[in-house]
Amino acid sequence: KRIPSTHLNFPLYLKYKGVRLHNARPYLFVGVKFVMDLAAQAGKIENENESEVVVKLYRGDIAFEAGVGFDFYYNWFKMGIELRMSYGIQNLLKSEDNIYTDPIDSIHSKIFQLVFTFE
Repeated sequence: KRIPSTHLNFPLYLKYKGVRLHNARPYLFVGVKFVMDLAAQAGKIENENESEVVVKLYRGDIAFEAGVGFDFYYNWFKMGIELRMSYGIQNLLKSEDNIYTDPIDSIHSKIFQLVFTFE
């Protein structure tokens, strides 16, 4: 079953930067983020006339996040490459009595990202 999601993230990170070697600097970071799903269905009232079963997820989540990255310094800009791992700690599934949610105990977000930044 396809479940649409549109996330808005509010991160808070602690970042440790290493020593700059030539034009590159490694860094590590850890932190937490609050995630808001703008397409969440958990607060909506179900229409009795609908024949399709809707899987509902809660709107808010809190996640731990960690990652490693490199900043590359050039004459006109700085480029960063970063690998992130995020693990949500709250159960996002709103359990209802239907064929999609009965077999599932919980849904937690686990996200791996490759991020490129240009400054």
